[in-house]
Amino acid sequence: QAMTAESRKMEETSEELQQKNEKLNARLERETARAEKELEQLRLEKQRLQTETRNLEADKEHLVLESNELSRRVQSVEERLQAMTAESRKMEETSEELQQKNEKLNAQLERETARAEKAEAQCNELANQSHKTLSELEHAKQQLQGENKQTQAITDLERLQELEQLRL
Repeated sequence: QAMTAESRKMEETSEELQQKNEKLNARLERETARAEKELEQLRLEKQRLQTETRNLEADKEHLVLESNELSRRVQSVEERLQAMTAESRKMEETSEELQQKNEKLNAQLERETARAEKAEAQCNELANQSHKTLSELEHAKQQLQGENKQTQAITDLERLQELEQLRL
């Protein structure tokens, strides 16, 4: 009877361990799925930010070309000013307007450049967070695998003990 009671107790313990193991495996699967979903969202955000960065770089290039064009216009205006004294006041106003536009464009270029740098920094931060999350997930997975091995070893030991007792 003592062996039967002990055997029942071992079976109950084994069942409890097996249930805990199943719960841990289910939790691991949920956490893994959640982490994969977050990783995919981060990848999509990174792609979006990369696209935005490329667009900003294209805008920057366009602004540089436009700025160069404005510089050429200013030079042309200055050459005409030398030739046409009668229209010098009108040309000066045009030159000032162009300079203001150029300053506005340069200010806009600086803002767009800062924005692109910020987007790149955010992208890098997201990538770092993604790597960190994957590392934490891998660590949790390894811990669960270790616990599973311990649970299996206990189960095997208990089975050996049962077999030993049955031989006696």
